[in-house]
Amino acid sequence: MDEALRDTLQAVADQARSVDLGPAALRTARRRRRRRTVVAGVAVVVVALAGTVPLVLDRHRPGPSRHAAPAPAASRSPSASAPPPRVVAPAQTEYPHPGSVLLPQRLVTVGPYAVTGFASAQGTPSHPSVLWDQAHHRYVRVGYDAAVPSPDGKRAVVLGQTFPYRPGMLDIATGQLTPLSMDGYQPSSPQWSPDGSTVLFTVSGKIDPAHSLGFVLIDAVSLRATVHWVDHTKYDTSQVMFTWNRDASRVVLTIADRGNMSEATPDLVDHLQLFDRSGRPRATLPIRGLVYGTGSWSPDGRYVLVHGISNRAGTGRPQLQIVAVATGRVRARIATDLDGWATPGWWLDDDHALIRTAGLGPTSEPVQALTTVTLDGVAQTVRYLPNVYPPVTAPAELTLQAR
Repeated sequence: MDEALRDTLQAVADQARSVDLGPAALRTARRRRRRRTVVAGVAVVVVALAGTVPLVLDRHRPGPSRHAAPAPAASRSPSASAPPPRVVAPAQTEYPHPGSVLLPQRLVTVGPYAVTGFASAQGTPSHPSVLWDQAHHRYVRVGYDAAVPSPDGKRAVVLGQTFPYRPGMLDIATGQLTPLSMDGYQPSSPQWSPDGSTVLFTVSGKIDPAHSLGFVLIDAVSLRATVHWVDHTKYDTSQVMFTWNRDASRVVLTIADRGNMSEATPDLVDHLQLFDRSGRPRATLPIRGLVYGTGSWSPDGRYVLVHGISNRAGTGRPQLQIVAVATGRVRARIATDLDGWATPGWWLDDDHALIRTAGLGPTSEPVQALTTVTLDGVAQTVRYLPNVYPPVTAPAELTLQAR
């Protein structure tokens, strides 16, 4: 198996594959996030903490599976000794009716990762999310928009598909939903810490200018919420999303470059601002791009995958980049497509990362894929993904966990 992985990584170094870049990609990704975020000045009722509420899951029941559930990611780091990625052609799919969602028959894996969630990008009840139910070794449909499984695969943080997009903690095996209560009105962009102890939410929307932007930390055991408001006049952001750094010791916010921004070009980032878990500002990083979470940072902490801009003039286009954390220097510029902007990537090891792409597969049908990229930007498709959603719908946002 080690030899096969080495062969795969060697192929990455020998062969590149570029995919056309969607010029509206960053705006599309931002619209998806803002669909769940209330514009400042709109008051929304705070979700009240309730008891456990039963939820019916639409479960698919395939035959027995020999695939084990993904193990917790907290104690593992992806490495070159993991099982090798393999290029697997997607199966032919037929959707029984428009808007239907197909469940993969087996756990979808690539190298050291398992795909534990396909979060719906539609935001409508007719397009549920899909989660891996490790207790029953199968994927299940859940009627939520955002659906982010925990590192141990037992629970998921979910957001409702209709306004006001109420958040909850879902037990995947039983379907029991516990609503989450937080002082922050409309929450968005949930992210788990790597050890599974804390969930990070972005909150915004209060009328009071001093409480228009902040983040909430949810204790995964007690479900107690702690809110931290940020002075948006001092920390001006156009992305409106807080994320984790590599080990979740810091919360990251992009600071806008208003001096060079215009309506005709993608939003520009001046640098990253770090906050501690108490909301106090700490260091800044000279990184000019959007970071999506712990998976964006290389295991050794030297590099980060960001969504940046090809150049900072009026002709700049959205672009996936590998950036040196210490200096902000762009190490590689990677041509991606519209789909690749929803989730930027996951590192296989210190020198190789996985990104999501889309294009025509072996059967000349539109497919989603996972592609490896090197520190020099060399790309190679290693795994075609099952067509969970109909081609006419927006692609799912993936959750990958170490297995």
